[in-house]
Amino acid sequence: MSLHTVNPLEDADAELRAMARYYLAEDTENPPPNQSIPVIAPKATDKLKKLKRNERDRQRSFAKRESMKQMRQQVKELQERKQAMARYYLAEDTENPPPNQSIPVIAPKATDKLKKLKRNERDRQRSFAKR
Repeated sequence: MSLHTVNPLEDADAELRAMARYYLAEDTENPPPNQSIPVIAPKATDKLKKLKRNERDRQRSFAKRESMKQMRQQVKELQERKQAMARYYLAEDTENPPPNQSIPVIAPKATDKLKKLKRNERDRQRSFAKR
């Protein structure tokens, strides 16, 4: 046996004191309801950054809307031009060309003819392969 005896009550007292300190200490995670929490105001630089970002976003949105308007207008003009050309070529009206346009000479390119021939040949081969 050892000469020094351990008193179990001393260990229990130390443990109780540690538990008391833990449970009686101030709660830092959940403050009591009557205690106010200081609100940290955003810095002026943060506000300025946010304002600049918002303005940049507004300008981008405006530019996007404007470009979409222009694109729609171009599409509308192209469709009108296409319809006028279709009316001209279907009616073969050489005396009244489409408005604001000269009579275009349409000569298919050699590459277009070659592509068309290859496509026709490929289609024929596919139709024979299905039979």
